[in-house]
Amino acid sequence: DRGEIVDITEVPDTIFRRHDLVPKIGQGVRVYDDFNNKTLRLGPENRLVEGKIVKVFRGEDCKTNLLLQLSDTLMGYKYVLTAVDFDSLVGIYGVQNDILVEGEEACLKVSAKPQGEKVLLIERAFVDQH
Repeated sequence: DRGEIVDITEVPDTIFRRHDLVPKIGQGVRVYDDFNNKTLRLGPENRLVEGKIVKVFRGEDCKTNLLLQLSDTLMGYKYVLTAVDFDSLVGIYGVQNDILVEGEEACLKVSAKPQGEKVLLIERAFVDQH
């Protein structure tokens, strides 16, 4: 077979291990976008952002979502919401608490959403077990 290389972007090896993370309540996680140090770049500083999974639920977008309780606050939020997309970068949203309310059944199944508004904190980051 023949072909040509169209993208030579280096892909960190952690992407290929994403299937190792089956979300379980209480499991420790790390949020990062710097693969060398496993830290999150926030402006001029790199921060170690760790926490644990407190809820796993089907969201209004019909995807499985994780609600994480952080060890320390991130931009003023103790809880963050993210999608379970282990093979790609995901958005990290700040939420005020870990309370879920019934959502609109967009995918004709029971769904949920966080109570109150979610605020986009980081557009592209990885969530990995630690």
